[in-house]
Amino acid sequence: MICKSLDNDGVLLAVDEDLGKNSFIDMEDVTRVLVQENRIQKIGKGIKNYNCFDTGIFLCGPELFTAIEHSSISGDDSLSGGIRFLAKQGQAKTISINGLFWCDIDDPKNFKQAQDYLSNLTEN
Repeated sequence: MICKSLDNDGVLLAVDEDLGKNSFIDMEDVTRVLVQENRIQKIGKGIKNYNCFDTGIFLCGPELFTAIEHSSISGDDSLSGGIRFLAKQGQAKTISINGLFWCDIDDPKNFKQAQDYLSNLTEN
């Protein structure tokens, strides 16, 4: 992602399209994304129709902060709210990281799982 540029001055989200292959995913908490032709159509924890997971890895420009301000006017001051706002304008794209390691760390248990996994990699 570091080598990518934001050609549309919006946001680029790393997504995992390998649904069900990552044992670190908490299906109760993961943010789901519906993508068509590398453009975000929908994003949220509760969406039913999705084809990938939000990894939490973003490349974004300052427009994201403006988008969050706009979405907060309607009561959604979340990161996903800002992404939804940009998606409506065609400024939210994705890049697939299928097969690469990622994990969502929300609590000490998740942190320990990731720490153990990464420790095992360095030992082997």
